[in-house]
Amino acid sequence: MLEIKRVLNYDGIFVGSINGLQGLEKIKQTAKEIEPHFYFNKNKYIRLFNKEDLKKYLSIFEIIRIDDLETIRFNHKKKSLIFLAKKTKYNR
Repeated sequence: MLEIKRVLNYDGIFVGSINGLQGLEKIKQTAKEIEPHFYFNKNKYIRLFNKEDLKKYLSIFEIIRIDDLETIRFNHKKKSLIFLAKKTKYNR
């Protein structure tokens, strides 16, 4: 996050999407939890986020919006969080 903040102009908007914690439903039978919201499943690591996690990681920005998004990917539903955050001169 610090690198994004460094390269983003003041009043610049950071737009992104991340895997929502709702995705745990899909992997809960086979995944091993390593730490809260971080899993090892089928030879890969997966971090899932809820809105509180995302707010913590985006705390150095002004959060404009966080929304849930559901899409179809590889014939199954994928739940994500999408966000808009802004760098201002008042951000820490």
